[in-house]
Amino acid sequence: MRKKCIVLNKPFRGSYLGDDEHEAHEIINFFLTDEGDHFIYNNPYGQNVSEADKYDIKYMIFTSEMIGDRFYIQYVCKIKSSLHGQSISKKTLAINGYLDDVVKDAETQIKTNLPKKYKQDLKNVKYGGTPIKNFFHDNTKAIPLTYLAEKMYKVKKPVLIDTNKRKSKDGNPKKVYHFQRNFGYVTNQGKSKYVYQKINKAIKGIIERNNLDSCEIQEFEPRKHNSKSPEYRCLAKTTFLDFIALTHLEEAYTKMIANLFNSVPGLFESFLSSLKPQDTNGENLTVHSEKDEDNFSSETPHDGYYPVLSEVTIPYVGRLDLFYTNHNQNVVIENKIDSLLTENHEIQDSPENKTDDEAKKEKNEMRGMDQLSRYYLHFSKYAKERKETLYFLLAPENHLSILKQDMLNRNANLTKFYKFIGYGSLEEFFRRHKNDLKKGKYHNYVDDALLLLKRLSLTDKERCEIKLAINANKKRNLD
Repeated sequence: MRKKCIVLNKPFRGSYLGDDEHEAHEIINFFLTDEGDHFIYNNPYGQNVSEADKYDIKYMIFTSEMIGDRFYIQYVCKIKSSLHGQSISKKTLAINGYLDDVVKDAETQIKTNLPKKYKQDLKNVKYGGTPIKNFFHDNTKAIPLTYLAEKMYKVKKPVLIDTNKRKSKDGNPKKVYHFQRNFGYVTNQGKSKYVYQKINKAIKGIIERNNLDSCEIQEFEPRKHNSKSPEYRCLAKTTFLDFIALTHLEEAYTKMIANLFNSVPGLFESFLSSLKPQDTNGENLTVHSEKDEDNFSSETPHDGYYPVLSEVTIPYVGRLDLFYTNHNQNVVIENKIDSLLTENHEIQDSPENKTDDEAKKEKNEMRGMDQLSRYYLHFSKYAKERKETLYFLLAPENHLSILKQDMLNRNANLTKFYKFIGYGSLEEFFRRHKNDLKKGKYHNYVDDALLLLKRLSLTDKERCEIKLAINANKKRNLD
């Protein structure tokens, strides 16, 4: 009897996709082919599990990054069949380099296992009229397809999977499985059995009982890709961040947002005042807007308004992405595009504006805290000037649910102080003030900035649609 198996896959994110030599092949996972089939690419390299013919692969789950010994389930895909049985190990990479032989063997298997309508030819597997292999760089050696999917589900409230189990005697956690990098799998036998049972129970509890009204999961309906759609052709335009391959970099968006706010006097205060209760955990904000007439300097925007600062480092605390302060109030904004909340923090040297005793006390109290807890503790207890402080977490809409759940799991008390802002609210605000921004210092970059913010307000599928549109437009005429 074959072992039961669940495949774990974390989509590529971050700097890897900022390199123009790399492509995220798994963007096809959200779409149907022009013939109406739903194929799945398992990254990296499109590989299958080792000795795949020995396993009954029923599900593949798309996960968040690994956080310590935990990860979140974001999507669940029910697998209908494997298209090939090739796996790629580090040893294989070291020996074969570019994997030409492995890819060739896998493609031969895929052609045999494709539905008959494709006539055993990968050129007939098309998305928006473009053959699948034309979407990706010639030097990106990978197997184009891994599985044929039956159904796919999107998890509304991310499901946490802890890969530790507790020993019966001392109660200390015992690591039983570590999901490394982008690909892994667990089975109903052997060392990963405990994690398999956890994941399988989560899947069965919702999907196999057809409990789709639980508001925890919904059936995901992939659709055919239309790279000629005017909306997506517009969103696929090349911006200044596309040009320098930095669309993955959180710091780039942080500085861009700060510059947009600072280019129009009073714009940041206006943004805070415009936030609705549904944008801020159901609370109304009291914003103290004032000019800094007495302390006007070259660092302060014209008309004496206080600036929004970016990448501000505070000893023991860390680096604040966006920070605003006036005589009465602080505003702290943590920007999270793809990453999750960081955990432990390396303690820095003693700051000059504290006594040794004060510094030692703060250092000890901050040790081991997550970043958001450090921010709150610093401004509520250790800051030189005690002011009312507002705390925000800024993230793309499709990432907010994971961040909220991550905060609840780490320190539920933080939800009392931190408010969540989606990139959609930010983009809408800047768009309403587009005419004012066009008169400012960065008027030549406003259209690009709005386009970049719009992309981050989209769903996973919409963001993949843009990438497919970009690639399809580049490669449409290739054989």
